[in-house]
Amino acid sequence: MTTAHSHLTDIRATDALPDCYAAVAAIAFALQVEHEDGSGMDYLRCWNEGDFDACRREWPEAPDECYVGADPLYKPAEVANVEATT
Repeated sequence: MTTAHSHLTDIRATDALPDCYAAVAAIAFALQVEHEDGSGMDYLRCWNEGDFDACRREWPEAPDECYVGADPLYKPAEVANVEATT
Protein backbone atom coordinates (compact mmCIF):
# COMPACT_ATOMS: atom_id res chain seq x y z
CA MET A 1 0.00 0.00 0.00
CA THR A 2 1.39 3.39 -0.95
CA THR A 3 1.48 6.34 1.41
CA ALA A 4 -1.29 7.98 -0.62
CA HIS A 5 -3.45 4.89 -0.21
CA SER A 6 -2.88 4.78 3.53
CA HIS A 7 -3.82 8.46 3.94
CA LEU A 8 -7.00 7.95 1.91
CA THR A 9 -7.84 4.87 3.99
CA ASP A 10 -7.34 6.91 7.18
CA ILE A 11 -9.72 9.58 5.87
CA ARG A 12 -12.35 7.02 4.89
CA ALA A 13 -12.26 5.60 8.41
CA THR A 14 -13.45 8.85 9.98
CA ASP A 15 -17.14 9.24 10.78
CA ALA A 16 -17.51 12.84 9.61
CA LEU A 17 -15.96 13.82 6.31
CA PRO A 18 -14.23 17.20 6.33
CA ASP A 19 -15.20 19.85 3.80
CA CYS A 20 -11.92 19.30 1.99
CA TYR A 21 -12.38 15.53 1.67
CA ALA A 22 -12.73 15.52 -2.14
CA ALA A 23 -9.55 17.58 -2.49
CA VAL A 24 -7.62 15.26 -0.19
CA ALA A 25 -8.91 12.23 -2.10
CA ALA A 26 -7.97 13.85 -5.44
CA ILE A 27 -4.47 14.62 -4.20
CA ALA A 28 -4.03 11.08 -2.86
CA PHE A 29 -5.16 9.65 -6.20
CA ALA A 30 -2.89 12.05 -8.12
CA LEU A 31 0.09 10.96 -6.04
CA GLN A 32 -0.72 7.34 -6.81
CA VAL A 33 -0.98 7.83 -10.58
CA GLU A 34 2.04 10.15 -10.62
CA HIS A 35 4.05 7.30 -9.16
CA GLU A 36 2.54 4.75 -11.58
CA ASP A 37 2.53 6.60 -14.92
CA GLY A 38 3.44 10.24 -14.36
CA SER A 39 -0.03 11.69 -15.08
CA GLY A 40 -0.89 12.84 -11.56
CA MET A 41 -0.31 16.54 -12.18
CA ASP A 42 -2.45 16.38 -15.32
CA TYR A 43 -5.25 14.84 -13.26
CA LEU A 44 -4.96 17.53 -10.59
CA ARG A 45 -4.91 20.27 -13.22
CA CYS A 46 -8.18 19.00 -14.72
CA TRP A 47 -9.72 18.48 -11.28
CA ASN A 48 -8.69 21.95 -10.10
CA GLU A 49 -10.15 23.55 -13.24
CA GLY A 50 -13.43 21.71 -12.66
CA ASP A 51 -13.06 19.61 -15.81
CA PHE A 52 -14.47 16.56 -14.06
CA ASP A 53 -15.67 15.01 -17.33
CA ALA A 54 -12.06 14.89 -18.53
CA CYS A 55 -10.98 13.47 -15.17
CA ARG A 56 -13.52 10.65 -15.39
CA ARG A 57 -12.76 10.01 -19.07
CA GLU A 58 -8.95 9.93 -18.72
CA TRP A 59 -8.76 8.41 -15.22
CA PRO A 60 -11.83 6.17 -14.82
CA GLU A 61 -10.13 4.37 -11.95
CA ALA A 62 -10.28 7.50 -9.75
CA PRO A 63 -12.37 6.80 -6.66
CA ASP A 64 -15.81 8.37 -6.19
CA GLU A 65 -14.44 10.27 -3.19
CA CYS A 66 -12.55 12.55 -5.57
CA TYR A 67 -15.83 13.96 -6.85
CA VAL A 68 -18.29 13.88 -3.94
CA GLY A 69 -18.74 17.50 -2.86
CA ALA A 70 -16.44 18.87 -5.57
CA ASP A 71 -18.48 18.17 -8.71
CA PRO A 72 -21.99 19.60 -8.28
CA LEU A 73 -23.33 17.29 -11.01
CA TYR A 74 -21.73 14.13 -9.64
CA LYS A 75 -23.93 11.18 -8.76
CA PRO A 76 -22.40 8.04 -7.28
CA ALA A 77 -22.57 5.06 -9.64
CA GLU A 78 -25.12 3.19 -7.52
CA VAL A 79 -27.49 6.19 -7.49
CA ALA A 80 -27.12 6.69 -11.24
CA ASN A 81 -27.83 2.98 -11.85
CA VAL A 82 -31.02 3.10 -9.74
CA GLU A 83 -32.25 6.22 -11.56
CA ALA A 84 -31.56 4.64 -14.95
CA THR A 85 -33.69 1.60 -14.12
CA THR A 86 -36.70 3.53 -12.84
